[in-house]
Amino acid sequence: MEAPPTVVVRVKDSEVAHGPQLLPGGQHVLFTVTTATASDRWDRAQIVVQSLKSGERKTLVEGGSDGRYLPSGHIVYALSGSLLAVPFDVRRLEIKGGPTPVLEGVLRSVNATNTQTGTAQFSVSSTGSLVYLPGPVQATGGAQRILVEVDRNGQVVPLKLPPGPYGYPRVSPDGKQAVVDTDDGIDAAVWIYDLSGATAIRRLTFGGRNRFPIWSSDGQRVAFQSDRDGDRAVFWQRADGTGTAERLTKPEVGTEHVPDTWSPKGDRFLFSVTKGSESGLWTFALQDRKAELFGGVQSKVLIRSDFSPDGQWVAYAFAEAVNPQVFVPAVSQHGREVSSPECRLAQRQRAVVARWKGTLLRYTGSALRCQCGDAATLHVRKSSQIASENPSWRPNDSEALRHHA
Repeated sequence: MEAPPTVVVRVKDSEVAHGPQLLPGGQHVLFTVTTATASDRWDRAQIVVQSLKSGERKTLVEGGSDGRYLPSGHIVYALSGSLLAVPFDVRRLEIKGGPTPVLEGVLRSVNATNTQTGTAQFSVSSTGSLVYLPGPVQATGGAQRILVEVDRNGQVVPLKLPPGPYGYPRVSPDGKQAVVDTDDGIDAAVWIYDLSGATAIRRLTFGGRNRFPIWSSDGQRVAFQSDRDGDRAVFWQRADGTGTAERLTKPEVGTEHVPDTWSPKGDRFLFSVTKGSESGLWTFALQDRKAELFGGVQSKVLIRSDFSPDGQWVAYAFAEAVNPQVFVPAVSQHGREVSSPECRLAQRQRAVVARWKGTLLRYTGSALRCQCGDAATLHVRKSSQIASENPSWRPNDSEALRHHA
C-alpha cells in the first residue's frame, strides 16, 4: 500500500501556489505564490523559498512566476512572455543581483477560463540547454481563436468573424444570436453576434473587465462577471444594449462570482464562488435577491453546471483533487438540492463541462461510467446517450457553437 501524501507547504485561503522545486540539500522548497485575482495575477506573483523544517518563508522575486533554480547559481523565471534570470546564493538563500533578460517570446499556458496560468513553456537541462515553445512577448489573456458552428454530422462552419481571444460562447434561447467574451489581458468585454452574419459583432459591456456571459432563460438579458465596482460580482444587462448593467451579487472580500446557468423558469441562476483554490456552487433567487449554497459542493477547479430543461435536475462538474467529476442531483421546487441519491458520472480523465439538451446530457471528457442510486436511475438512463460535444447548442439541436484554438 502506498503511503499517503504529506503536505510540505501550507498556503493561506487567499493564496495560490505553483511550481514547487526542492532546492539542493532537501531542506527548502522554491515556488511561486500569488494573492492577486486579475488576469495578470501571475505577473504580480512572488517567487519565494520556504524552509521545510521551520516553515519560514522568504520572498526572492517580486513580480514573476514559474521560477526554476539552475546549477549555474541562477533562478530563471517568467514575466509575461519573457524569461529573466537573477543570480542566487543557494546556501544563503539570497538574490545577489538584478534580473537579466534571457529570452523573449515564450508561450504562457492558459486555463479553462482562457486566462494566463503560472506556467511558462520552457525547460533548462542540467548542462544549460534551453528548450521552449514560442509565444508572444506580451502575454495576452488567451489564445487567438475562431468561432465555428458544428452540426451533428461533424461539419464545421466558421462564423464570419476574425480570430480573437474568444471565450464562453453561448447561443441565445431562440437560436438567433450568440454571446461571447473576449479577453486580451488588457480589456475584457462581452459581445453579441447575430448568427445570420448579417450584422457586425456588437459590444455589450463597457467599464471594468467583463467575462463569463450567460443568457437569461427568456433571452432578454445577459448575466456576466464584472469588476467595475472593485470586486468580481455578477451583473446583468439587457441584450439589446439599452439601459445600464445592474449588480446582482456581492462577493465577500477575496472571493469572485462566475454565473453559469439559468433555470428554465427564469427565477434563479447557479453561479460559482471562488476563493483562492476553492470553488463552491451557489444559487441566486431573483425575487428576494438572495444567494444560497447549493449542495455544499466544494471543488479545486471552477465548477461548471447546467439545469435540466424541466428544472428538476442539475448537472455539475467539480474536482475534489485533480480530475473533475460530473454529478446529477435532484432540485426542489425552490431551487435547492434535495436529499436523494445523486448520480455521479465519474471519469478517469477529464470532464469539465456538462450541458443538457432535452433528456440528453452532453459533456466533454472520456472514459465515463455511471454510479447512481435507484432514485436517480430513471433520469440518468434518459440521459445516458453521452456525446463529446461543446455545450452551447441551438434550440433545434442541429448545430453547436464552439471555439477552436
